[in-house]
Amino acid sequence: SNKEDRSVQANQLKPSDVIILKDNFYDIPRDMIKFHIHLTKTGHHNDSEYLDLLQISEFDTLGDLKKKITLMPAFAKYKEIMPAQIRLRAIRKDLFFGNILNKRELHKFDIEDNSNLVVQVLDHPESLEQGDMVLFIRKRLVEFRSYGEPKEMLFIGGEYPQINDLKDAIIKFEGLDLDLQEIDLVVYNPYEFDWMYVCQATLEEENAKKKAAKRKNAKKGGQNEEKLSLKDGPYYLRDGDIVGYRISYECIDIDDDFQTAEDYENRVRFLKESASKGDEEEDIRVALDKSVGGIRIGVGF
Repeated sequence: SNKEDRSVQANQLKPSDVIILKDNFYDIPRDMIKFHIHLTKTGHHNDSEYLDLLQISEFDTLGDLKKKITLMPAFAKYKEIMPAQIRLRAIRKDLFFGNILNKRELHKFDIEDNSNLVVQVLDHPESLEQGDMVLFIRKRLVEFRSYGEPKEMLFIGGEYPQINDLKDAIIKFEGLDLDLQEIDLVVYNPYEFDWMYVCQATLEEENAKKKAAKRKNAKKGGQNEEKLSLKDGPYYLRDGDIVGYRISYECIDIDDDFQTAEDYENRVRFLKESASKGDEEEDIRVALDKSVGGIRIGVGF
């Protein structure tokens, strides 16, 4: 018989049990996930305003989430927003914005409950294909040892984006009359306050390490040739990353290492906070020694 017609005793309920009543259309709590919603106007990590907490079923679609977001009071000023005009990203631990969410089902995203999401309302609908990335491009101001204001650029690099692909995209985006060998690229590493010089030799060195590691486990069958890609180490290029470019002839008479005074100061502070008290001064000295005379400065930490 139907359990609803059975007595309390027949359902084996005890005096200490907790009974939860719900209708058939209510999402039970275990299916709900919470997001802290932020708003950005520019898409840059320094531009972010907290809005509110939003709950949604983990089995809802990305479209459902976007629809609920547009119903929040902060979006009342927008008359009509198409789902394709809503760009959603998770906020990473370093406070930079992560990859743009473009899969249909929410449970397929690698996002934990209680995560922070940032919303950007675009002027026009956006349709991203697999492999597309939205990057921030900054021109190196060699004389001032700094960078220009970031500009958002859609990089269509495909599954295995190459260095020359990115150079070509930046040249076209900035309207430069340059050959590929006339610009140099760096990718910003916010964890170490470091601008990493991008070169083919570094990619090939990283690829050689991957091949060597795979050869140790190559007991079954053949191996596919590893393709070099900016998505792999050490650059790990992805949505929201900052890419700097330098015009080669602008630093002919200047010894430029791509770094900035602000990043240098932040790196020193990072070392002071991370190093143990006993060898703090030595750690800082060794790390800062690596900042002298090279193309790439790293903290080695």
